[in-house]
Order: sequence, then C-alpha cells, then structure tokens
Amino acid sequence: MIRGIKKRLRFAQFCVLHRRSLTAQKRWQEKHIRQIVQHAFQHVPLWRTLLSEKGVDPNSIYTLEDIQKLPITSKQTFLGKMVEEYIDSSRDASSIWYVTSGTSGTPFRFFMSENAVLEKYIDFASFRFLWWRGEPIR
Repeated sequence: MIRGIKKRLRFAQFCVLHRRSLTAQKRWQEKHIRQIVQHAFQHVPLWRTLLSEKGVDPNSIYTLEDIQKLPITSKQTFLGKMVEEYIDSSRDASSIWYVTSGTSGTPFRFFMSENAVLEKYIDFASFRFLWWRGEPIR
C-alpha cells in the first residue's frame, strides 16, 4: 500500500514539475544532475572509473552546461562487463531489465526505470511534447 502511495506521489510531482516554467524545470534538473553524478560516483564502480579516467570531479558538475564534461558512453562501454560494475546495488530501484532486439548485431540488456514504460508517463510526456509544439489540445 505504501509503495502504491509513493508511486502516485512521484507521478503527481512529475506532472507538477512539467507544468512549471522552463526556469523552474532547469533549476530542478540542475539539482538532480548534481545528485545523480555524485551518487553514480559513490555507488557505481564503472562510473567512478569513467569519471576518474576523464579527470572529472563529481563536484564540478553544477549546471546543465557541465554535462559536456561527462564521459560519452556507448553500448560497447558496457558489453563484457559484469552487471555489478554498472548497476547501483546500494538501494532498491523501481527498474526493469530491458533487452534490445540486437538490430546493430548485438542485443543489449540494461536497467530502465519502470516509469519509462508506464502508460501514464508516456501519455503525459506525449501531451507535454504536443503542447510545447503549440498543437491544439482538446
């Protein structure tokens, strides 16, 4: 029951955030990019290695423009690595394993937020995209 309430609250927060001004959304994004990079550095061995190799101090990621400092990854970065190297196991995550079809020649298995596949998030993101484009919404 508590998990269901938490999920509904997260969706409500998601909807409220995406109705706010672009400035407010940018402030939210900058706050969370700092948290995400810090968390990845502390809890995900592969990201600690990638950031260290590129000489990126997690504390230097402060604005959205700082994203360009982050290492660029590809599917090849993760292939051949043990899951424990690139997955945060420090806490439970509401995620699912997703497997690509392998159209590039190599299927790829990765963790994806369950929000990325929940219909209500997809519908809201589609609505937001159309609204930003100025499409008439009825």
